[in-house]
Amino acid sequence: MVEPRFRPQGYLAGMVLVALVTGFGLVSHGLIAATNLVMLFLLAVVIVALRWALGPAIFTAIIGVLAFDFFIVPPRLTLAVSDTQYLLTFAGLLITGVVISTLAARARQRADEAVERAHLLEQAREAELLRAKEKLHSALLNSISHDLRTPLATITGAVSSLRDAAAPLDDATRSELIDDIATEADRLNRLVGNLLDMARVEAGALKVTAAPGDIAGVIGAALERRADALDGRLVTLDVPRDLPPVLMSEPLVAQVLVCLLDNALKYSPPDSPIDVAAAVAGPEVSVAVADRGVGFPAGDERRIFDKFYRVERPGRVGGTGLGLAIARGIVEALGGEIRAEQRAGGGSVFRFTLPVAAEEP
Repeated sequence: MVEPRFRPQGYLAGMVLVALVTGFGLVSHGLIAATNLVMLFLLAVVIVALRWALGPAIFTAIIGVLAFDFFIVPPRLTLAVSDTQYLLTFAGLLITGVVISTLAARARQRADEAVERAHLLEQAREAELLRAKEKLHSALLNSISHDLRTPLATITGAVSSLRDAAAPLDDATRSELIDDIATEADRLNRLVGNLLDMARVEAGALKVTAAPGDIAGVIGAALERRADALDGRLVTLDVPRDLPPVLMSEPLVAQVLVCLLDNALKYSPPDSPIDVAAAVAGPEVSVAVADRGVGFPAGDERRIFDKFYRVERPGRVGGTGLGLAIARGIVEALGGEIRAEQRAGGGSVFRFTLPVAAEEP
């Protein structure tokens, strides 16, 4: 790294430091031996060498020798030298100053080069992270596009069959196509809704108005909303009748429960039960949705709530991978917590808490 040829600040600093040392030498004349002041002149050279470039340091060494000779060494106020030993002092001061300046300049250059290499490495790392991020975004966009196109393709195909006058359909087939349209339209609506909800959560625009509510009623409402998907699935409930009211937004908490139920449906066998429980836990009410599915990798208890996270399993699992991220955003906005746990015997437990509403006086 090439240093600038001229740095006036360094030369000015050298002059000021030499002037200060010289002034101190004049004031302390007779108290401190002249040769001892050499160390203070050397200190000025070291300061300039460490802070500025080689040129200002050598300049400081030279004017330090001249000032020492002119103002300190007898006869004073002249460059003449009465004692030849001072010539060795001058030479030592000048040589030492030049050596220190050179070493300091090299050390500073190596430090600058190390900083520059670290900067280049950081830039390379950031570029690599950016490429990885762009690759991930592309993969996620492809995944979301696939999830959105699938129900649209089913709806389009069913509508085309219904409109095809050349292929008359019997009542059973027509009813089946209409059911497919309704199912896929509901699926598409939930996919788009999840994307919009996630955008609101990230933008901090999710409006939450908490009020005392009945968690048991919200659990029932969520089960009713997913009644079609739960058809034929054993759901066990452990919800006491005497649960206290909790602070919540009933529509949003119902959405959290729907997300957890959908997750259990996707990642557990169709013949396995889903267990829903609620209980008082100190100043909070805890709600849990448990399944006997594939579970999730150990150590992913927090990562499982990240956007687009999906547990790898045989076959493709539908959805955008946003449900649990949205659930976390809602629960935390209501002042609660949500976590995932490995279930003893296999499967997962998703548990969230909400604060108990204060009793009215």
